[in-house]
Formats: sequence, C-alpha cells, structure tokens
Amino acid sequence: MIENVVLDCCGFYNMMDWGHMNWWGFPFLGLWFVGFIIVIISIVVYLIIHSEKSEEIEVMSDAQKILNERYAKGEMTRKDYIQAKDISS
Repeated sequence: MIENVVLDCCGFYNMMDWGHMNWWGFPFLGLWFVGFIIVIISIVVYLIIHSEKSEEIEVMSDAQKILNERYAKGEMTRKDYIQAKDISS
C-alpha cells in the first residue's frame, strides 16, 4: 500500500487520484466549453453564408449564360446586350 502513495508539495495523495489540480482546472473547463460552442456556431454561420453566396453566383451565371446565348444567336443588338449585362451585374 505504501507504493501507491506519493509525496507531493501539497501533501500525500493517491496516485490514482491525479491530484485534481487543486480545483484550478475547473474554471478553465467552462471556458473551453464556451469556446467550443462559439467555434461550432461560427462554422455553422460560415457554411450558411457561404452556401447562399454560391447559390446566388450560380443563378447569376445562368442569367449571364442565357444573355450570351441570345446575343450570339443575333436575337439582341449590341446596345441591348450591354444594357441587359449592366442590369444583371
């Protein structure tokens, strides 16, 4: 039984007890948890904003594609094309 007891600067404690950092670690556990929640929320917000922008870019590229096709077929004049391109931008 003696070999399981270790002398520390604060006194004797059992090796399996790990000393519990004299309760100094407890407040930091809460800070780590709050930090973890903030990181998770930040990632979710970033993904939502990023997905909305990518959908908007796809819609604009489709409109630009249709506009380019109509101009290439000769359905529009250069003036109409430039005006429509300015509106869609």
